[in-house]
Amino acid sequence: SAWQALRPGGLLVYSTCTLNRFENEDLIQSFLDKSDAEALDVATLLGLPPKPAGHTMRLWPHEWDGEGFFVACLQKPGSDEMAAPALQSSPLLLGEVLSPSRADSVRSQVIQELGWWPGSGDEEVLRVDQGRIWLMPSLDTRGLEDLVAKTWDPGLLIATEAQDGRIQLSDELILFAGARAKPRSLNDSEWLGLLERLTET
Repeated sequence: SAWQALRPGGLLVYSTCTLNRFENEDLIQSFLDKSDAEALDVATLLGLPPKPAGHTMRLWPHEWDGEGFFVACLQKPGSDEMAAPALQSSPLLLGEVLSPSRADSVRSQVIQELGWWPGSGDEEVLRVDQGRIWLMPSLDTRGLEDLVAKTWDPGLLIATEAQDGRIQLSDELILFAGARAKPRSLNDSEWLGLLERLTET
């Protein structure tokens, strides 16, 4: 299976969206007992504080404001020459938080064009490098700042901002809005073209 196809020194990530111990820790421990796999500390790999439970990691809904997840990372013995590269931070910076008046202006323009806003009131609109405006969760969730530094897209790209202050809605936002974007009616070929543009980048 996946373990047999994995190259020497390679990493296998096992992740589930359940908190059932039988499907998670017990399954990983059983695999470790029967194989030569080495379990790596997931929290350390992600640059997060170590977890007392050991090498596996549970993401609890009340800690991460999302679904519960389980993650384990196993390494196959073998040559270090082909070992997977270490995680690198993306060049994306968090940028500055838009002023309340500018955030309201962006929100109003999105609602005017789409008839809908993706936020729930708990998010903050941030302007990030080169005039890109993102909708991001508030960063008071423990460890999220470290994860953002390791991702290329830290939130939902809302729009790009021109020098004159006008914004153009992003393809990502339009696709995410889908049928909720009532004022902007796209036919099937236009939706497919939108999806193709996004998958090419």
